[in-house]
Amino acid sequence: MIRFNEKISNLQGDNLNLIRLILAMAVVFSHAYAITQGRSNDEPLAQWTHGVTFGGIAVYSFFFISGFLITGSWQRSKSFIDYAIKRVLRIYPGYIAAIIFSAILIWVACPEFKNGVIHDGKTGDWLLQVGRDALFLKSESISDASAWAKNPIPGLTNAPLWTIPIEFICYLAVLAAGLFGIMRNRMIVLVLAVLGYEYLIMITRSATGPYDPLYICFLSGALAWLWKDKIPFSSHIAIISVLALVLTSHFRQCFVIAFPLAGGYCLLWLAYIRQLPLAKWASTTDLSYGTYLYACPIQQLLTANAALRHPWMNFILTIPVTFILAWLSWTFLEKPCLSLKRRYAGPTPLSPVKA
Repeated sequence: MIRFNEKISNLQGDNLNLIRLILAMAVVFSHAYAITQGRSNDEPLAQWTHGVTFGGIAVYSFFFISGFLITGSWQRSKSFIDYAIKRVLRIYPGYIAAIIFSAILIWVACPEFKNGVIHDGKTGDWLLQVGRDALFLKSESISDASAWAKNPIPGLTNAPLWTIPIEFICYLAVLAAGLFGIMRNRMIVLVLAVLGYEYLIMITRSATGPYDPLYICFLSGALAWLWKDKIPFSSHIAIISVLALVLTSHFRQCFVIAFPLAGGYCLLWLAYIRQLPLAKWASTTDLSYGTYLYACPIQQLLTANAALRHPWMNFILTIPVTFILAWLSWTFLEKPCLSLKRRYAGPTPLSPVKA
């Protein structure tokens, strides 16, 4: 049994970027069933588990990994301004481009939507809404029911965008916790995580139904970063975690409770057991964000042709087109913006962690 080194850079086989790309593809696969058939319960995993989908697992995983990495970003930042600038540079350029792309696509490919906007004389208002969506991380301008009106799910132009403002709220929560000194003491974060986990259990068991644990997944990831020097790295624990997920997968409320811990450990085990094929390439060419942002509009565009309304066909045709868009986004937008972070990066951590 070995333990995580204090510095992630000293570990062998960092596969996190490759894992995130695979997770983004899992979202595309899951959406292929919903978008082409109007429902997600025909997805293979959903049929087996009666509710848990590949897309749902992927989103939970994204938030755990995000909590893990963003906490590290906070500790490496020179100041709260440094941290804030880096978070804005990571989220906003890609999101703005995706909103503009989605808006242009429905304007060109959805005549019902375009004619409705022009007929009502609201073209200017709609363009202003596109701008507001880009600024406030919303998607109202591309969610009108007249968009993709003949598709199985009309009005759904870019489904994954709903998670982006939640993730940005998590970024702000890390900023607030850092400013109040909470991030300097990992025992305090541990207590907060335990309280959050108890709340998750309480609300999951309540009559309101299951609660998607996005915030607690993020918090669990943050906790994993802060305690990485104490977490045992063990294949035995990974196997037990996988068994826990399999056993709870048929009871979604139980799965929601188990995932932040069991799923989180599985992600860390996969990330650092050894370097997987393509992991080195994925660490320098990060297509995960672009894949996540651009796939859904392409899937709706393909679904507009009734002959292409088959989940596997939709998935297979969407992936190469989305990868091209993701590569363009990474090469000409995301990477240049991220390179600006070097101006603010410093070797001294902002908030040393105390036990």
